[in-house]
Amino acid sequence: MLGRGGGTAAGGAVIVEGTQNPMAGLVRGGIVMLLALVVASGAALGGLRGLVPHGPRSGVLGVVDVRSEIDPLTPMANAAALGPLPDTTPMPDPLPTPVPDPAPPPMPVVLLASTAVWIDPDVALETWITAHPTPTSAPTPVPLPTPDLAVAPRLAARDAAPLVSSGPRDRPRVAITIDDTFRPASIRADFDFFMRERVNVTWFPIGVTLAGNAAIWREIADAGFPIANHTWSHSDLTRLTQAQIEWEINTQAAAVERITGRPGVPLLRPMGGSWNGNVLRAAGATGQAAVVLWDATSGDTGRGPVEEVIANAMRARNGSIVLFHANQERSDIAIQQVVHDLRAKGFELVTLGQLLGLPGPVPFPPVAPPADPATTAAPTPAPTPAPIPTPIPMPAPVRVAAARLSRSRRPRARG
Repeated sequence: MLGRGGGTAAGGAVIVEGTQNPMAGLVRGGIVMLLALVVASGAALGGLRGLVPHGPRSGVLGVVDVRSEIDPLTPMANAAALGPLPDTTPMPDPLPTPVPDPAPPPMPVVLLASTAVWIDPDVALETWITAHPTPTSAPTPVPLPTPDLAVAPRLAARDAAPLVSSGPRDRPRVAITIDDTFRPASIRADFDFFMRERVNVTWFPIGVTLAGNAAIWREIADAGFPIANHTWSHSDLTRLTQAQIEWEINTQAAAVERITGRPGVPLLRPMGGSWNGNVLRAAGATGQAAVVLWDATSGDTGRGPVEEVIANAMRARNGSIVLFHANQERSDIAIQQVVHDLRAKGFELVTLGQLLGLPGPVPFPPVAPPADPATTAAPTPAPTPAPIPTPIPMPAPVRVAAARLSRSRRPRARG
C-alpha cells in the first residue's frame, strides 16, 4: 500500500519519506488489519445474502451489501451501516399434531325382552334403557379387598333380574326406603320413630357399615324390618365386571346374615341407581328378585333446607318408591314429617315386599278393621229339630183257650 510520500509498508511499520514513525506505523497497521477483517466479514455476509431474506425477521431490518456500502476509512460507520447481525438460528420444526386414538365401537344396548316388571306406565322399559345406555368404555376395575366374612352361597340363578322403579298404581300405597346408613345416630333416630309410629319401611345398608353397628341392626331385624342389599362397598357397579358385581352382592348378603342371624331380602339397589346389563345379569345370577330404583326422591343428600326435602318426597303417588338416606340429621327430621303427611293424604306405608307382591318380613302387618254392628246383619239361628218320640212297647199277645171261650158265649137256660 502506497504512503503519502511513496513509502511502502514493511515489517508492520510505515516509512514516510525515509523517516520511520513507530507510533504512526502501529496505528496504521491496526487500521489495515481492521479493514481486512471487515472486508472478510463483508464477503461472508454477502454470501449469506441469498440465504437470509430481506424484511423483518426477529428484529433484523435486512442484510446490507457490504461490498458496495463499506467505507474503508471509517470502520465505526461501517459497523453502524451493517446494523445488527441477522438471526441465523434455524427455526425448530413444528410439532406434529397428535392423532387421537380411534374410539372403540359402542357396546350394544341390552334389551331384556323377557323382563316383565312393574315400571312407571308413563315410561316404557325401552325408553328407560335408551335413556341409560350401557357405557361405551370402562376403566380397568381395581381389585376389591376381601373382607373378613364368608361369602354367601349363590341363590337360585337366572338370566337377569327385572328392573323396578315403582309398584302398581291402582292402590294408595307407598314404600319408603332408607339407603346407606353412614350415620349411627340417624339409624337409631329413624328406627325409634318407625317403632313408635308403626311405620313399615325397607332398609338398604352398605355392607361396610354393618359391623360397626351390629347391635342396632340385630334390633332392626328382630323387629321384622326387611334389610335389602346396597352392595358391600358402595361402588359404581357399572364400572365393574359381572364377577365383581356378584362379589359385592354376595358379600353384603353374607354380612347381613352373619350379623343379624337372619337372611336379608333379595332386592338389590345399586349405588346412585346406576345400572347396565352386567348389573341385571349379576343380580339374576345371585338370586335377587329385582333391581330396585325409585320414582320419588327426597334429595336429602344435598344441602337444601328441610322444607325442600319434605316437598321432594311428597311428590309420591300411588305405588311410589321413595328414596331417603340415614346420613344426616335433617333427613331424620324430614322423614318424620313426610310420614305424617303421607298418612294424612290417605297413603298406606308398606314394605317393598308388600308393594311388589314378594314374600318377606313385615314389621307391622295390616290389621283387618272391626266389623260395623250397624251394617252387619245378625246371623239367623239354625232351627231346633223336633224331638223324636220315644216308641211305646207293644204288649205281649194273650192266648185264650177255645173251649173256655165257647163256653162263656153259650146262652143260659131260662127258668
